[in-house]
Amino acid sequence: MFLADGETPIHVLHRLVSGGHSVVVIEHDLDVMAEADWAIDLGPDGGSGGGQVMVAAPPQAVVRLGTHTGKAPAPALPREAKDPEKGMGIGDRPMSEIKRA
Repeated sequence: MFLADGETPIHVLHRLVSGGHSVVVIEHDLDVMAEADWAIDLGPDGGSGGGQVMVAAPPQAVVRLGTHTGKAPAPALPREAKDPEKGMGIGDRPMSEIKRA
């Protein structure tokens, strides 16, 4: 979806966040997922097999934990974000300490 004035939804979301607003988006578009500061992965499956919080972390951490949802945005993230050897963590916690919920 694009807005009439040519701005993409991602640009609009960035403007809202830059203005100090909190934004919650439910989205399956890979580019939007890759731009997120935080992702909440519900699962482990869809429908009646889901509804549990599997991971709540930056998208890079969701990818590294290998959940069903984490496999999808991997191609949209920069290589260093996907590389488990880089060991990106959350805050001052290394990836080795970040577990699935």
